[in-house]
Amino acid sequence: MSGYLNVYDLIEGRSQNTQKIISFYEDYTLVNQKSFAEITQDVVVMAKKLSSQLVKNEIFFVSLPNSYEFLIVFLASLKAGVIPAPIVSADSMMKSDYYDYLDQLKAYTQIQKILPLDNHRAELVRSGFEVISIGEVASGSNPEQFLNNPQKPKMLPSHLHEQIAFIQFSSGSTSDPKGVMISHKALIENITMLRLAVEVSETSVLVSWIPFFHDMGLVGSLLTAILTPYETHILRPIDFIKSPLKFLELTTKVKATIWVGPDSMYRILAKNMFQAKLNIDLSSLQACLCGSEPVLLDTFNQFKAVATAYGWNPQSFIAGYGQAENVVGICFAPMRTHIKTHEKNKRQIVSCGKPSREIKVQILDENQKLVKDGIEGLIWIQSPSLCSGYLDRDDLFKANCLGSWFFTGDIGFIKDEELYVSGRHKDLIIVESKKYFSVDLEQRVWNLIGHDRHVKKVAVVGRGTIGGDESVTVCVEWLDFLPLLSFRQRDDFRNKIIHNLKNQFKISKNDVIYTGVRSLPRTTSGKLKRYLIKNRVTSKQIKNSLWDIFWRSWVLGMMK
Repeated sequence: MSGYLNVYDLIEGRSQNTQKIISFYEDYTLVNQKSFAEITQDVVVMAKKLSSQLVKNEIFFVSLPNSYEFLIVFLASLKAGVIPAPIVSADSMMKSDYYDYLDQLKAYTQIQKILPLDNHRAELVRSGFEVISIGEVASGSNPEQFLNNPQKPKMLPSHLHEQIAFIQFSSGSTSDPKGVMISHKALIENITMLRLAVEVSETSVLVSWIPFFHDMGLVGSLLTAILTPYETHILRPIDFIKSPLKFLELTTKVKATIWVGPDSMYRILAKNMFQAKLNIDLSSLQACLCGSEPVLLDTFNQFKAVATAYGWNPQSFIAGYGQAENVVGICFAPMRTHIKTHEKNKRQIVSCGKPSREIKVQILDENQKLVKDGIEGLIWIQSPSLCSGYLDRDDLFKANCLGSWFFTGDIGFIKDEELYVSGRHKDLIIVESKKYFSVDLEQRVWNLIGHDRHVKKVAVVGRGTIGGDESVTVCVEWLDFLPLLSFRQRDDFRNKIIHNLKNQFKISKNDVIYTGVRSLPRTTSGKLKRYLIKNRVTSKQIKNSLWDIFWRSWVLGMMK
């Protein structure tokens, strides 16, 4: 792939002579199907429309769902030399949350233009956005007319003109989302690495539901498929969440060879497959990539226990590690091998394999000194596909750099040249000099109560104490239309949680909080915003309901 300065030139060269198909679904019903050769024709038309409303190197939000329209707009942006910044679409969030999110991004980036779903155009104009139209191009329109607009176009820094392909917003799980500037060079390099690691070819078949505003959905699924190219089937995230078993049926129907998804995808599938009678065949799957979130041995074992009966090969499971700052991928476990783990602090950590291609990984201590093999520390990378920085936050990006090395924000260790990722540095909970990660404690609580249909999500966050150490607060999202009838059950679960955690933490009944569904802050890709949850627990914005307090203090007290 070397020698190309623009990703679209490479896509155009590879796609025009192939009849490989990309299919889009809504509610598992096929709504659009195109060959890659047909796509290039539509891109040419769309590029003209975008060029009439945006100047070169201008940045704009693309707020569209997983759809053919998104694909054409994104590729046309690359061809036209304008800079797309994919964000969540309005149909993926509550309306108030969506506009709060847009206000936050607009204030942070000063981006004024947006290409949204049609039914949100009028309201976005009222909110101060300039809405881009992808209808017919008005005759005589030209880019210069927008230079006179009272709202100054948001441009790339001049030294990055012609270099940047798109802006990828980080997940925002440990801080506010950052606009990661991805160059054409970095994108091509990382996709090349990903294709080699997962051994994709033109005979591969992908089924994916990961949102396109997420690096795993846009690069790990969509762009990798187009640049190979191979047969691709794209779903909406909401359809997978509503009907995960239909995802398995589609996999069977098209004989998919590739899945790409986070740890939670395999956990959801395992929970829904348990005790279900299914007419599916998973034997076609050759590469089941798992990344984006910490890869948990528990999840793998749960999925393996139910999936092998349908022909799934556990050696197709590929644990991966990556982040938006490196486009998408950093390390991948080797193909056709058994999952490898190593015990650290009584935890089984899953290997994410060796760094790919020219990427280098090193582990440093808090004083930025190299640690020995097998010792836990901070994960730093040196990579040809590292991003060009954060949009308007050059200071923040440089603060995470040490020469050509970049701090990922994660903790892990290297054993026999393979990387083991322990967790996020900001999600670390330290009690009496012992280290715990929120994700492990959440899995522990989930294993206790997650089988119950009322339990929808669990979050565990640290909280400071007078001695300077931390204890924990457990937040449980609970779905119940008749809360008066489930007080006893919630209290039983509360006691189970306390009994399980009391040997490591000072924890009381007030430290186990039941809250409503979707009340715990999440990123647009569904990850828990633990830093925000911690702040809201501390400020009492997240707390037990009055009904729970009344039940525990009076009703249960009367029954003793």
